[in-house]
Amino acid sequence: MRWIAALPLLATSVLAQAPGKATQSAAAVKELQAGLKAKTAFERLQAIKKAAKLDTDPIAKALAKSLRDKENSVRKAAVRALRYMKAPTAFKELLKAAKLFEKDEDIGPDYYLALGQKGDVKALPTLMHRAWNPASAKIFQARIKATAHIRSPASIQELIKLNNKFRPAGRRINKRGPTGPRRQITQALELLTSQSAPQKGEEWRAWMLKIKKVTKVAAEPKGLTQRELAAYKQTWQQPLGDEERPDRKRDRRNKKRNK
Repeated sequence: MRWIAALPLLATSVLAQAPGKATQSAAAVKELQAGLKAKTAFERLQAIKKAAKLDTDPIAKALAKSLRDKENSVRKAAVRALRYMKAPTAFKELLKAAKLFEKDEDIGPDYYLALGQKGDVKALPTLMHRAWNPASAKIFQARIKATAHIRSPASIQELIKLNNKFRPAGRRINKRGPTGPRRQITQALELLTSQSAPQKGEEWRAWMLKIKKVTKVAAEPKGLTQRELAAYKQTWQQPLGDEERPDRKRDRRNKKRNK
């Protein structure tokens, strides 16, 4: 029972460490806030890059202010930083910024991919908001790609609804299958259902009705070629940090050998 006697000491140790971490976090937030006030875009970019490594809620909240920076390069860096942060506040701040990027042809695609990165169904209303009337083809493509990364039956339902927006009443489906925006939607549905859509118009229509009943979506798409799966993973993989890059690891090994 010695471990029971040690519990008070352990609790005291944990409590002693907590203020230190809180102080460190507060200091990092202050450093970020100061960095974001720098005159040059380069300095602000460096502040974002450094702060994003900490990945905490206070950092995400402070970093989100740079989504309104006057320089596109800084705004884009902020979007990408929040995209890969796991702190819950990062996702919340991205959702709140929807109006800033829905018509932004430069940063809009990055913004929607950032929402899709989280894989959270709460992003679907933002991704689908007026998706039938996007500011550009790249923004539409990013919205669809992001929706396919939210691995949920809800994504299938939303894409089917969006598909119907591109089918005017009384107009026949192309006998060779969907084209234009509907083709992109179909490709996303293939990723979500792990099924291949028929190419013929009537068969494709029947397939669309069939997948409405899908209740489970695999964590990753199945049935892809190695090349297709590699492309999918490349889009959504977490970028390597500086210390994890193969060239950095090589440098460290070489230094050890030279000692």
